[in-house]
Amino acid sequence: MNIQNTPQLTEENQKIAEKIGDLILERILKKTYKKLSKQNKKKMEEIFTSGTSQEKDAFIEKYLSDFENDFLKELNKLMKEVKKEALKK
Repeated sequence: MNIQNTPQLTEENQKIAEKIGDLILERILKKTYKKLSKQNKKKMEEIFTSGTSQEKDAFIEKYLSDFENDFLKELNKLMKEVKKEALKK
């Protein structure tokens, strides 16, 4: 899911969208990591530390089979968190 370089977004909003995407991916990967065996945790650490893009994509495809759905769920969760925080003030 590529949210970067969307033509209708300003450069600033593209950077914000990229940061949001990174945050969501980080959350999904942390949840996935917690569920893995020790051996697969080590494999994940190696791949995301020094692996190629292809290795990362293969890992995501194998261990995050419902990635798009997870991404959308996490996006909705993040939006609720931001809205809640914004309404506090």
